[in-house]
Amino acid sequence: LISSIGGSISANSALANANGDIGSGSGGLVSVLASADTSGTSGVMNLGLTSLNSDGLDGIAGIVRINNDNGNAAGGVIQFSQLSASADGLTSTNPAGGVYIRANQSDILVTGNANLFARDSIGIDGVGQGSVVANGSIFATTGTDIIITHSGQPGLVDTVRGTIVSLSANRNLDAQTGSIIRGSNFVDAQATNGFANVDSLYATNTSFVAAATDASIGNATITNGSLNLSAGRVFANTPTWQRAIATIRGAVTVSDALLVNSGGDIVTNGATIAAGNNVIFNAGDDIIIRNSAISSAQNVTSSGQIQFNAGAITPIDALPGEIHSLVIANSALTLSNAAALSAV
Repeated sequence: LISSIGGSISANSALANANGDIGSGSGGLVSVLASADTSGTSGVMNLGLTSLNSDGLDGIAGIVRINNDNGNAAGGVIQFSQLSASADGLTSTNPAGGVYIRANQSDILVTGNANLFARDSIGIDGVGQGSVVANGSIFATTGTDIIITHSGQPGLVDTVRGTIVSLSANRNLDAQTGSIIRGSNFVDAQATNGFANVDSLYATNTSFVAAATDASIGNATITNGSLNLSAGRVFANTPTWQRAIATIRGAVTVSDALLVNSGGDIVTNGATIAAGNNVIFNAGDDIIIRNSAISSAQNVTSSGQIQFNAGAITPIDALPGEIHSLVIANSALTLSNAAALSAV
């Protein structure tokens, strides 16, 4: 346990291990805590190159917790120059195993890069004004789920922010209602064997949300690139598709193109989509547009088209003789060039 309760801790580097024995060990608990004391004085930490390890080695993965619990937007910050947090092991049967980071009204700041790995889950929780921020990039990889929450969201406070934000979950990736992921370069959110849900995403350059099953996005803004949303993508390099649903449910604005591919349906309901170039939907089954406004503009690099292609992808679990439909109901399409609408 490294804790600062109403005090200040500074170190050029920090190493904390709670590793199990080789062959049979279970990882322990590594905890970093900053909180206010009884008089309300905030705890402050300023650590350099920091490595937090709770590896089970050949045993069961342990737990790494980083908790800024000052509970005051003007309170102390937990700061690292670089951060590596690992809870590894060949098994993830520890029900609480993983890496968990909580910023309660006060920030957790990494001035360089943050690398997070867990054999089990990774949880990132913002509360109120609290954010997890890297001036460099954030790379999070997990053997099961990544869960991102933001309770008491006061408006547009970032939950996770970095130059590049790369999130790779072996199972599900769930950035829940109120959470905001921001990449000053780009965001790459992948769920290789499960679903991906992203409530709000903001980035400068082309960004990606992809899942082996359903993929859903609420709000997104890309200021200098495209957004790619993929559902039912089984293999990444040479995509093979399975039946799944891609959903857009909020406001999506991209300077270039919006590309949505799904092995099953593509659904928008109550969405507002504005693209600087093309809007292209390729579905293995139906495309359903309800209560939505979709617009594409023409610039010097593209044609400003809207293309809806139902049945354009053949998933590996396609049903024989299946009929594919394109449904547009109570919606508006605005474009500068042409529309290509097909159901095959």
